[in-house]
Amino acid sequence: MPVIAHVLLALVYTVPAIAIALTLPHSFPSVDRLTALVAGALVFLFGAILHEVAARQQRDRALARWLARLRSGDEELAAGLDQLHAELRSLRGAARPEPAPVPAPAPAPALDAGRDVSALVAELRTLRGMLARERAAAPALAEAEAPAEAAADAVLNAVLDAGPTAAGAVRAAPAAGAVTAAIRAALSGDRVDICIQPVVALPQRKHRFYQVTARLRLDDGLELGPEIYLPVARRDGLVAFIDNLLLFRAIQLLREAERRGQQVGFFCAVTADSLADRAFVRQFSQFMAHNAGLADKLMFELPQGELFDPDGDARPMLAELGRLGFRFVMGEVAHLDFDAPDLAARHVRYVKLDAGLILEQPSPFGGLDSVLALKHELERSAIDLIVDGIATEQQLVELLDLRLDFGQGALFGEPRPPQPSAPRRP
Repeated sequence: MPVIAHVLLALVYTVPAIAIALTLPHSFPSVDRLTALVAGALVFLFGAILHEVAARQQRDRALARWLARLRSGDEELAAGLDQLHAELRSLRGAARPEPAPVPAPAPAPALDAGRDVSALVAELRTLRGMLARERAAAPALAEAEAPAEAAADAVLNAVLDAGPTAAGAVRAAPAAGAVTAAIRAALSGDRVDICIQPVVALPQRKHRFYQVTARLRLDDGLELGPEIYLPVARRDGLVAFIDNLLLFRAIQLLREAERRGQQVGFFCAVTADSLADRAFVRQFSQFMAHNAGLADKLMFELPQGELFDPDGDARPMLAELGRLGFRFVMGEVAHLDFDAPDLAARHVRYVKLDAGLILEQPSPFGGLDSVLALKHELERSAIDLIVDGIATEQQLVELLDLRLDFGQGALFGEPRPPQPSAPRRP
């Protein structure tokens, strides 16, 4: 509303109000001057209110018209931008040469679409070299198939007779030769089964990692776990071959999880014997140099005794893997006499403690209070504690005071062969 309109509208109620205040006592002698002033003021106030209402309505109408013009302008601007984008796309299409048609490659289910060719070639060469070296180092591997059935029967009988003490039975002298022959037959026959066990985040129990282990399958279906075959394989120089297979299967699982967009990591148990093998160190370092992207999701698990072995030949390999960005998990912890900053310097990211040893009375770890103090010390060095071997809900309840972040054990899932859809989404 223009200013002149406001002035004229104000005069409409101001002049009558003044006239009433001045002339009312003269026109009506019974009305005193105060009453006349009040009547004039009321007329002025009523007129001012009507003036304000009219002015606000006028402003609202003007604002509505302005907003309508803005919307119209936005639509025109958007249409103009769309037209410019279309013109740019047409110009880019005209400037880019048409690529020559490339024949579609033959399907290869075993390869990832985004795999780098050089990395794949390095992986194949590495695996081929490792297999050739291990078979040359153990020529009896291929010759063990003939007595394999008898050896497997001997192992099966020893395990069944021993029951819970199967590991001790197969390590006994009478069965040691049978175990060796059975292990060689299983390796020669490609009967190395990979199992994965979830490591869950607590309290949600979401799968965050998978522990990868190998089991040797005998002719009659019996499976030997690491606690049975590892001592014999270590003695006979076969453990590096098993570690090689385990490691490459773990890498295959990791690639499959990445292809599916699953945010999970893998713990791969390796032995110091493999890491002390110079040929393995050289070939594996070359392979990992081409696959540095695996470092944040693939961790190597070593026993406490091997990780802290001052005379061990594996320390250079551990340092080399640490420089490549890989991290380690310390398992089979027997005592808490270690320093968290020292573990961090050794590139250890996780420490595993056995639930049975924590809850044992008396505990070699000093009880829940000592473990809780250790957990706080580890956290200050960016190391997480994992409690392994949790088999029952009761054990989990007894461990609540530790405020655990990660747990592993039969309660959350037994070790099982990976299914086509596994590892499942956390």
